[in-house]
Amino acid sequence: MSNNSSDITIFDRIYSRLSDEVHFSFKNWEDYWQVNDVIRTSVDGNAAEVASIFLLVIIMLNDGISQSETHTDRVRRDARFLLRRAKQAFGFLMSNLEEPPSDVFFDEDLMLAIGKRLRPRNGT
Repeated sequence: MSNNSSDITIFDRIYSRLSDEVHFSFKNWEDYWQVNDVIRTSVDGNAAEVASIFLLVIIMLNDGISQSETHTDRVRRDARFLLRRAKQAFGFLMSNLEEPPSDVFFDEDLMLAIGKRLRPRNGT
């Protein structure tokens, strides 16, 4: 329901990546339960990937809230503030990594969509 066309690509790629972690299938059922006889936990997660995806979600949510006509001016103002901060944090994170946070970020369409999504609009 986003007004931003790049959100479709971002959502599809990120959902596909996260779906492998939270839903087991015939393809990943063995890894879902254990890796090398060790039970996997969230501690095994890639911190840079988690932070990158988290910031993208914050960016997308706050952008939608900041443009909403159903929220108060104060809520929209706060959303614009959080949107700016999340964009700054995402940019800082990505510029300080030696390589993409995970394989999902090697997807050229995803990176183009993220770039489009991060372009300034209305002061954000």
